Amino acid sequence: MKTAAACMIALVTLSTPAGAAGQDDALKAPRPAPPAARASTTPNPSDLGAAIMSAEVDAGGTLLIGEGAVSSVRTGAGQYQVGFGRDVRNCAFSATNQSVSGNPPFVQKYGAEWLEGVFVGHLEGSGYSDTRFYLIAVCGR
Repeated sequence: MKTAAACMIALVTLSTPAGAAGQDDALKAPRPAPPAARASTTPNPSDLGAAIMSAEVDAGGTLLIGEGAVSSVRTGAGQYQVGFGRDVRNCAFSATNQSVSGNPPFVQKYGAEWLEGVFVGHLEGSGYSDTRFYLIAVCGR
């Protein structure tokens, strides 16, 4: 009758091919923990992945729903400010309006003037016009 220790030795012997001794040293080295899955308000350039934020804003400037968006306001006809709870200078933005006809809204970053927000405008014809829009931001964590 084999003991549990004898079975373990047999398993180790079977799982290590001849001549492979020392090749597993790299696999045994301690590994850093993977980054936690989170939408960080203090992004770290060494984090992997992206934070995706969104906003749905009605024509009057009210923030209806959003992930990461904390404020919105209509500053004039077809002109809006959307605020996020973090620096968005290194984010990519895309906006679309509810209508399939007409021009899509455009997004402009404020830069040093306002690090946590963007300007969204909707030009139609010769001027700005109000529209409901959807905004997506893709940022490094």
